[in-house]
Amino acid sequence: MATKADFTLEEWKTLRYAMVDTLTYLSVVQPGFIDMLREAGSVGLFIAEETKDGANQLTRDLALDVHDSRDRDLTVNPANIETPTLERLAAAAGLLTEKAPEDLGAFRTFILGIAETVAEAAGGVSPAEMHAIEKVRAALG
Repeated sequence: MATKADFTLEEWKTLRYAMVDTLTYLSVVQPGFIDMLREAGSVGLFIAEETKDGANQLTRDLALDVHDSRDRDLTVNPANIETPTLERLAAAAGLLTEKAPEDLGAFRTFILGIAETVAEAAGGVSPAEMHAIEKVRAALG
């Protein structure tokens, strides 16, 4: 099992951004202030549980590093976030395929868990959110 120490700073940033970009992407698919608050609370609990109970060290390390993960240059405009998010997810999956293939399944599960938690937080998954989750799944390979 890989840990944060097995990656360069730039590689780790790729994995961290994939995590937070997924959260942001799913949040803006179905916008709304109250929904955003519910989503933040739900995903916060999901990530906190991963830090304590996650079976994979890599995903625990990522969950512990979530506080410092947002790319300030990435806009949260729904029209501008999808492509870079999906590209970063594919890059993260490729990185793990190369450096830590034994952790790729856990990473996929963790990222999809974030996406699904955000989508479910505000009373059910909308068709737009389901479509976004499928795009996340496809980007992860």
